[in-house]
Amino acid sequence: MKGWLPALVALVLAVASAALSQVLSSHSPALLGRPEPRSDWLDEWVPRELGDWTAESRAISTDVLVTAGAGHYLARKYTNQTTGQAVDLLLIYGDPVRMHQHTPELCYPAAGYDRAGFPRTGLVRVGSSVAGFAVTGFMGRDSTAPNRVAVWCGWRDDTGHWIPTLKRRQVAKLEDMWRLMASSHALPVEAGGRQPGTCEAFLQVALPELEPIVAGVPPCHSPD
Repeated sequence: MKGWLPALVALVLAVASAALSQVLSSHSPALLGRPEPRSDWLDEWVPRELGDWTAESRAISTDVLVTAGAGHYLARKYTNQTTGQAVDLLLIYGDPVRMHQHTPELCYPAAGYDRAGFPRTGLVRVGSSVAGFAVTGFMGRDSTAPNRVAVWCGWRDDTGHWIPTLKRRQVAKLEDMWRLMASSHALPVEAGGRQPGTCEAFLQVALPELEPIVAGVPPCHSPD
């Protein structure tokens, strides 16, 4: 079974995300009255080469994207040409309420994964600011699936910062927002570890490039 991670912002390894895609697709609403999610402008603006990382595009069904609340999205797998490490990236802009309904903590267990330890906060410096992400490890119950997955998940709040969590009352006040997920075939490095994990190393390179893009408003929302 092949597919791509439908749960947000991304971002999750091919086999793991296929399972999650199946879960979300089973709850997909009818697409009537909902615009088709777009990837064209993000695909053009986000570099395919980020330092030593080179990208290949990933396909996600429209049904899954609508379920996840995506109006605009970018789904790619970035591979480090020096180390061979790979990270799946899912970046979406859209409906905060729908995004909030599909978090890794809810979707991965439903797709056959057990949480490995408690989520922690991962920090990545971007210029003079610090981006925060919820970092969670999962272990697959099915031996045919990758048995270890690390997921970094962050929301961009109304002050322009990446934060690891949003409360429901905060989400209800927002019209649109960004969410980013990065995932790799490894458990997160414990806090205090000397070397950054795969996702952290990727985000250290990617976030400075993404910042000027997500700081703006998608073209279709810009005034004429």
